[in-house]
Amino acid sequence: MEVEDMKITTVEEIWQCKGSLLCSDPETERGLRLKDVCLSMALSKMLHRRFAGFELVEANLQKTKDFVFQGLLVGDKASKRVFRVIEVELGFVYDLYFTRYPYLYKGWYLALCLPFVMVILCSWLTYQLFKACKKPANNGNNFPLNTTLTLGVMLAVTFLEAFQLYLHMASGWFKVALIRSYTVITNTGNDDPRLVVQGAWLARQLTEEIQDKKLQWRVLVDFWAEMILYVAPCDDALARAHLEALTKGGEFITHLWALLTHAGVLERDHVGPMAAV
Repeated sequence: MEVEDMKITTVEEIWQCKGSLLCSDPETERGLRLKDVCLSMALSKMLHRRFAGFELVEANLQKTKDFVFQGLLVGDKASKRVFRVIEVELGFVYDLYFTRYPYLYKGWYLALCLPFVMVILCSWLTYQLFKACKKPANNGNNFPLNTTLTLGVMLAVTFLEAFQLYLHMASGWFKVALIRSYTVITNTGNDDPRLVVQGAWLARQLTEEIQDKKLQWRVLVDFWAEMILYVAPCDDALARAHLEALTKGGEFITHLWALLTHAGVLERDHVGPMAAV
């Protein structure tokens, strides 16, 4: 099941990402600026709660004050950075209430489909009109007035659609969505070597220390039965992934999830696999 989209990516995970895209360049500060865009989006949620009338319980915490006075306002270029972060943050707040850009964060690939298709369609129609203008009309005029005016309108529409696509891709929401996907992929890639090493170690232990083939298979069966029962439970935030899996025919782990739900096992116990069962 594709549950990555349901996972919350924190600012801390983005800050700790070791990918080359987010590594700080002393001259351009590209990595820091990209991280600050994500920080601005996270901070904008606090302003959104204020506008909605919710109490900011973290306002009285010391670490909230330290975040500003010991974090944002520290450094040689602190003044420029803090105003850049706040400016981008207010831009996110404006977009949230007055534009459609927030949809780029929830599903940026779908939100860009319509502008992209419109640019292609308008470009094709403009090309067809241009070819029609080059054909001589009945009166011998190579550029009939009606066709020329229509061509001018289509050129303007094509430009506006292309400009709208550019605005979508240049928005902070689109940047945050890409950075989030990049962080998830990078962190997953960083975990792969460790998992491969651990898997190789377990395989060596299984083949070298257990000579009986039947016992080897018995160990594997017990291991996978225990592991899948540990993986099956999930919290409410990830439970919707099981519902989406039903649209694709369902999965065996969804059956186990439903069974464990009826048994009262609603969340995964992080102590160990046996604790979940």
